[in-house]
Order: sequence, then C-alpha cells, then structure tokens
Amino acid sequence: MNDLNLNPEIIIQYLNSLIALDSQAISKLIDIRVPVNKEFLKHDTVQILQRGTEENPENVVGLLGILNGLCGVDEEGYGYIVAECDKYNNISRFIHRKNVIK
Repeated sequence: MNDLNLNPEIIIQYLNSLIALDSQAISKLIDIRVPVNKEFLKHDTVQILQRGTEENPENVVGLLGILNGLCGVDEEGYGYIVAECDKYNNISRFIHRKNVIK
C-alpha cells in the first residue's frame, strides 16, 4: 500500500488553516528534513530531496514529502502539495501544484 491517493485539496485546506494559526511554527516544521536509508528511497510516492555533492550525496525527507506521498504523484513524478513562501522564506500558504505559475 504505497499510494493511498488521498485528496490533496483536503490536506491543503488543513495546512492552510494551521498557517493561519501560526505560520512561523508551520514553516519551521515543514523545513525540517531527516536523512533516509536506501529502502526508504524505493517508496513510490514519498517526495525525497536529494542534496549534498556527487561524491557525498544525501537523501532527506520532510513532512511535506510524506504528506505528498499520501496523495500520490502527478504524471511528472511530483507531489501535488506545494508550499509558497514570502520574501522572508516563511510559508505563506499551501497550494495545489496545478495552480503554480510556470
């Protein structure tokens, strides 16, 4: 059961209600990332951030990557939930990826 395909709009509404209560707390929580092992990398939908260098790569996951994993991925392999940030790099709101201006 790797892909539950939950409705991202419900999670987006929930996250935005939390932003309205305390945007700094949610921004800090979403910003936390932890290293994952090779088995975790095999998950079909969790969004993993690859950072580090070619010689010393590091794969990490955060809460948003896990929440996106609950919703599945689009045809390009990306999660549906996107965090928009203000000029201070604090999350101002969450939106559906289809609403991101490209």
